[in-house]
Amino acid sequence: MPATRKRALRAIDPDEAARHHELLRGLFAAEVEFRRRLAHDDLGDADWDPAWGEDDDYFENVYWCAWLLFLVGNPADVPAMWRAKYDVEFDLQCGFDIENMLGAGPGRTVAWLRDQGFQEMADGLAHWCEDDSTERLARWSDERRRYFLGS
Repeated sequence: MPATRKRALRAIDPDEAARHHELLRGLFAAEVEFRRRLAHDDLGDADWDPAWGEDDDYFENVYWCAWLLFLVGNPADVPAMWRAKYDVEFDLQCGFDIENMLGAGPGRTVAWLRDQGFQEMADGLAHWCEDDSTERLARWSDERRRYFLGS
């Protein structure tokens, strides 16, 4: 249920995200599926529990989860994030930050993607390797932290 996932995400200390990696992967998959169902009207009124509130109460779960996965920094999470950004729905395509996919660092991420045969993904992220993006990614993550945690 989206409310349960929201509580679970808020309970994870970002500094301890790596300890919850498998949970985060599962939550991310559930959030992406939730967004897909909403976008394609597969989640009808009969499936919606009024106790959940409005779907607007949960639309940021996927972004929160993606940022926590960024903090984990495992390039193996990139294909799921890429598909979430480009294959699910318009709002995710526009609102899902590419930075979420670069927690392992641009060079390491692109190399891993190429090694695994994900050429399109590697090519799509390769421009991050052209300049010093470390500082830019750190600023982005700090902004996400302030946004989600208010600190």
